Amino acid sequence: MAIVSFDFDSYMESLAEKLVDISHDTSSKKTDRFHRCSGITNLEEILQNITSISGMQLIIQDNLAGGFSDGKSNNVQETPYYNYFLLKKAKAGSMPERKAAVNACKAAMKKILARMRYDKLRDMNFQNTGLLYFDINTVRYDTIGPLADSYFGVWCSFTLTEPALLNINRADWTDGAGFDSNI
Repeated sequence: MAIVSFDFDSYMESLAEKLVDISHDTSSKKTDRFHRCSGITNLEEILQNITSISGMQLIIQDNLAGGFSDGKSNNVQETPYYNYFLLKKAKAGSMPERKAAVNACKAAMKKILARMRYDKLRDMNFQNTGLLYFDINTVRYDTIGPLADSYFGVWCSFTLTEPALLNINRADWTDGAGFDSNI
């Protein structure tokens, strides 16, 4: 079985389209509920530009972050970090509305995680969603808000630890270092 790399952007956009709570659809500006950001500042800018869109928003953080480990076994693993936000509008001064927005976003987050576990099982049966290495134990979440004065919800993070092929190829080095194989 060939291992498929996880395409975070495409996968999360597909979930935003399929999950009833979000119902992302690019055919109308009013239903365009999937966005990408590079950090909190960019997230605030996005939210200020979509204030006319109602409903839950799914926003992924698209910058690369992660790490490597080898456990002294020469079996190098790469662990990329993936982050997303689920946000809903609520009146900043209304605690019941804020709590309802956060609870709705947390419920949607659980649905997304359940779908990821389902898709991981499909990967084990050669469906190739890229989630073969998804581990629910790596999931972290926290509440977030207010953002752009009226958005509240949850931030969620997870990792997919997968084999990292680190090659030293002679053609890449001016001193001829390498033996053209994985280390």
